[in-house]
Amino acid sequence: MYSAVENDTQGVPVCNRWRLKAEYHVERSGNSMPRGRILELKNNYGIIDTDAYKVEHEWIPFRIEKSMLEEKEGKQYIKYTDEVEFSLSQSQGVRDRDIKEATDIRFIGDEWKYQERIIENNAIQNIRKRLSEYNFYYPVLDDKEFVDWLEGNNFQPRMLEYLSPGIFTCKEIIKMQAGKHIDLDCIDAKFKIGLLFVIDRIDIEFRKNILLWITGIENAYKTYFNRIRIADDGHDVGAEVISEWGAKKPKIEKLIKRARDKRSYRGSSDEFDYLTDGNAVPLLDLMEQLELNELSELITFFYDVYSRKDSIPDILHKMKECIGFISDLCAIRNAAAHGRSFYLHLWILIITEIGI
Repeated sequence: MYSAVENDTQGVPVCNRWRLKAEYHVERSGNSMPRGRILELKNNYGIIDTDAYKVEHEWIPFRIEKSMLEEKEGKQYIKYTDEVEFSLSQSQGVRDRDIKEATDIRFIGDEWKYQERIIENNAIQNIRKRLSEYNFYYPVLDDKEFVDWLEGNNFQPRMLEYLSPGIFTCKEIIKMQAGKHIDLDCIDAKFKIGLLFVIDRIDIEFRKNILLWITGIENAYKTYFNRIRIADDGHDVGAEVISEWGAKKPKIEKLIKRARDKRSYRGSSDEFDYLTDGNAVPLLDLMEQLELNELSELITFFYDVYSRKDSIPDILHKMKECIGFISDLCAIRNAAAHGRSFYLHLWILIITEIGI
C-alpha cells in the first residue's frame, strides 16, 4: 500500500471542493461541527473515531466521495488528512437498519495523506487479504495449493462474513492500541483458520434456536387472538377486523382468498358461513397466512375496533405499546433465516438500538 504525506499550502482541505477557504475558516473558528480522526479507510467507506458525542471513541462511518480521489501515475488514491470535521446524519435503510452516518466530511489536518485504492477481483487473493487484515495465519502457497489448504480446514467463502468489526478487530487497530506489547507478525499471535469453522458451527446452531424462539413468540400472539375469537363478542370483532383490513390493503384480500381456498371441499368448512360474505374467513385461518411483520397491523386493527367499543383488553393495550418489538423480531428472524452471518447482523441490530 502506498502512503505519502504532502503539506497543503493552497486550496481548502475539504472533500467538497466548491467550498471557499474563507467559509472554511469561518465555520472552523466557530467550532460548530464535530471533529474526529480517520480510524480506517476502505475502498468505498471510512471510519471516524470521535469524542464529540456522549460516547468516547465512538466510531461513525462515512462514504468515500469521488471528490476525495486523485489519480497518480495510473493509480487511484484516496486523499485525506487524519483530522476531520463532519456533520452527523441519521441514515435510513442502511443494512436494513437506521444508523448514524458522517456526511459533509472536511479534512482539516495540515498534512495530506494518500491511500491507494485497490479493487481486487481475484477471489483467492481477496481471501488472503481478508485473513491478513484480521491477523489469521495461512501458509505461503500457490493458488491451487491454497484452495486445497482452505478445503482441508473446512473453510467456506461465507465465513469471510465473520471477519468484520464486532466479531474481530482488524490488525491495524490492534497495532494502534497494543502494538508495543504484541508482535502481531509472530505465528503465535495469529488466529488459526479453524476458529472460523467453530464460529460457523455455533452460528448455525444459534440460528436454529433463534428461529424456534421467534416462532414461539409468533404463535403466542396468534394464540391470544384466537382466544379473543372464542370470547362472547369475539366472532363479531374478528369479522370486523378482517373486513376493515381487507378493504384497506389489497394484499390481505389475497390472503383471505388463499385462506378460503384452503378450506374448500373439506368437511370442516361446514363450521363457517362462507356464502353470506365473500370476504368472510375464520380468523385462525387468516392468521395462518400472515407473515410475522403483518402481526403489527393485526394488533392495530384489533386495537382500533376495541377502542370504538371503549373496552380495550389489558393485554392488547400492552401489545400496542410494544408494537415496535415486532419489527425488531422481523429483523432478527430475517437475519437468522437468510443472512450469511447472524452474529454480524445481531451485533448491528444491538449497536443500532443502543446507539453506540
